[in-house]
Amino acid sequence: MKAYRHLHPGHLRPAALAFVILAACMPVFSQNAFSSAPEKAATATIAVEARYSGSPAFGYEVAAAGVFPEHVEVTGPESRIRKISAVQTHSLDITGATETIEKKVPLDLPEDIETTVSKDNGQIRIRVVIEKQKVEKTIKDIPVELVHNVHPSIVRPATVTITLSGNRLFFANQFSAKDIDVRMNLKGMGPGLHVLPVEIRLPEKTDLLRVEPQVFTVQILPQTSNTSENNHAAGT
Repeated sequence: MKAYRHLHPGHLRPAALAFVILAACMPVFSQNAFSSAPEKAATATIAVEARYSGSPAFGYEVAAAGVFPEHVEVTGPESRIRKISAVQTHSLDITGATETIEKKVPLDLPEDIETTVSKDNGQIRIRVVIEKQKVEKTIKDIPVELVHNVHPSIVRPATVTITLSGNRLFFANQFSAKDIDVRMNLKGMGPGLHVLPVEIRLPEKTDLLRVEPQVFTVQILPQTSNTSENNHAAGT
């Protein structure tokens, strides 16, 4: 102890003596005492999820999104691999799209994780299906027209409500309620009370979802001198 060579035995101060004893008792650590072995690497097959951003143009919607391949092998530290259930692609921008988009994009991998996919430099083909957006439209108070009626007739109810399905662009730009034709055919029907269906003609690009009501009653009146010139009367 060079620092204390001028002190004679029996003349060490208590604080200095404590330091000497503490230094002598301290363990000696090697340079690698705190180093740890590298974590074992692991490989797993996990799912790939398609990721996209933005919205299609007005009147269009995303019908489906998929990737190929649907699964990839990834490698990395075992503790990290155990926590990964799926990886996503880089985001594909579909802003303003009016048709299906298909493109190759890289994977968005977490840190320390690599893919073993070598084809196409590890890129994934993503496909986002864009279709015209389907919506429903309800039209009320459409009059029921009586055709081939040779006698005065009264139909109850006199109007109908129908619900259609079609693409949003068509309803926004081309649709007109005047293009809907609701008829009841009285050909060959004589006087009396009858329960009859109606015939509905729709514009193209539309589908019929609902009709309310579905049952109609028509009263066909006998021909009289006062009504000989009338062939149709509608009421509620």
